[in-house]
Amino acid sequence: MPEGLKFWKHLSPFTKAAFKRALKTVAQTALALLLTHDRISVVDWRYVIDAASMAGLLSILTSVSAGVPESPLQRQDEIAAPQSPLQIQEGGASDENHGPDEHA
Repeated sequence: MPEGLKFWKHLSPFTKAAFKRALKTVAQTALALLLTHDRISVVDWRYVIDAASMAGLLSILTSVSAGVPESPLQRQDEIAAPQSPLQIQEGGASDENHGPDEHA
C-alpha cells in the first residue's frame, strides 16, 4: 500500500471530511479563476495557485470552527443534540410550527 494511503487510513472521519471539503473548495476556486480568462495563455498561474490555496486553508479553518456536515461525527452530534429550551417549553420539536396561543 502506498505511504499516502496508509496515512489517510489512520485519519479520523472528521479530518477526512474536512480535507475532502477543502480539496473540493480548492478545485472549485481554481476552475472558477481559470474560466474567467479568455485564453489559457494569459492566466497568471501564481495568482490561481495562491487564491485556491487560500480558499483551501479557509475551508479547513471553517471546518475546525464550525464543523463539517459531511462528517459522521457531526451527524451523530446533530442527531443526539438536546432540544432547545424553547422546544422543551413548547412540548417538543413536533410542535415548533405552532405559536404559543395555539396550544390548548
